[in-house]
Amino acid sequence: MELRIQTLPNLVKPILPVFAFLVVCFQADAHFELYHRIEVRIEAEGSGWVEVLIHETDLAGSGIDAYLEKNFAIRIGNNPLDAEPVVDRTGTELPDGYLSASFAFSPQVESLGFRLLSDSAKRLLLVVTRPGSFPKTRDLPPGDEFELQLR
Repeated sequence: MELRIQTLPNLVKPILPVFAFLVVCFQADAHFELYHRIEVRIEAEGSGWVEVLIHETDLAGSGIDAYLEKNFAIRIGNNPLDAEPVVDRTGTELPDGYLSASFAFSPQVESLGFRLLSDSAKRLLLVVTRPGSFPKTRDLPPGDEFELQLR
């Protein structure tokens, strides 16, 4: 009669992929809790848009304009962004409880400036997507700024 003892590593191996998946899911959820997120999408002809992802609880009873003014200073060229955002609450790519505020820019724009105001409670994850290239990210702490050259 042969006695077989199953060791702990053999029991854990089938569970590891499930555990890894859960860890990644929880980190992705925390990511949105710790960061403001802005994505700049640049089209082939040079136009594009700036999209700000906003968790509805961050609005805290104030409007989108007040939220943007409290957290960011966004420039198009040397001019402050003063356009009215296009608001989307139902986009298929939006996580539950989020909305997006988008601003378009023309091919004549040479640069965009982003400053995360120093009293912001979160960091800023800035994602830049250009045609034919992998998205580039920039992590800005409160009080920091970044100038994006579009050409």
